[in-house]
Amino acid sequence: MYVYKSSLIGLGEKCDLRVSIHENGSTEELHRHEFVEFELVLSGEGMQVINGVNYPMRTGDICFFNVNDKHSFYAEKDLTILDLLIKPDYFYNELLGQEQALLELPSFIRLLEKDKRACLDMMRLAMEEYDKGQVGYRLIVNGYVQIFVATLFRMAAYSSSNPYNEVNEILTYLENNFATVKLSQIAKMFNYSESYFSRLFKRRMGVSFSKYIADKKMEKAIQLVTFTNEKIENICLKVGYRDKTQFYKTFRQYTGTTPQQMREGRARFSEL
Repeated sequence: MYVYKSSLIGLGEKCDLRVSIHENGSTEELHRHEFVEFELVLSGEGMQVINGVNYPMRTGDICFFNVNDKHSFYAEKDLTILDLLIKPDYFYNELLGQEQALLELPSFIRLLEKDKRACLDMMRLAMEEYDKGQVGYRLIVNGYVQIFVATLFRMAAYSSSNPYNEVNEILTYLENNFATVKLSQIAKMFNYSESYFSRLFKRRMGVSFSKYIADKKMEKAIQLVTFTNEKIENICLKVGYRDKTQFYKTFRQYTGTTPQQMREGRARFSEL
């Protein structure tokens, strides 16, 4: 194996990105890691074995190995692989958002042509940033890694073969209807009892359904207060509060200030 790049970001920090070239007929013995790994095939063909299942791979294919997954591969044509290695703490506690925490990636991902080009270009740009080594390159490369992982989770969420599609449907519905949705309503929509849905939601999301919706409401309220000139009374109604006093109280709990004070602060900042 010839390693073209290694320690791009540094595994000792958060993640490592490298490119390796494997000649025709070369093999990698069965092994496992204590980190999360993505393999993106840049060129060539081979056979990947993940937890005893064979996956023929070619340019643009992606393999995902969770901690302790057993895998090996055989290069059938000169195989160039980009390895993205991510420390588990960073992957699960920082890199993944609440929505992604509900999803699971398959071990093998065969991308559509348009998605293949996007992922390949993204990682090649990351390598170019490293090669230039200009100010801020680590931050930019890390940004590409975050976008790459988020893109894969999005593809998995919308894949018709993914068993976690229901999760995506729930989160999409909540994103579009957080101002009016009720627990009883969404539980019924997805054929769950209220109590079961409530427990399931908290277990998967790490917060209660009511806390999740309250966060969404305040997130939208802060956005409207900060970036629009819409009347506060209208914002209150738009994010689902009929009681203006309760809206002001909750807003202060989240931000430490009132909507009007936040807006005035924004105006002063823009004049600088």
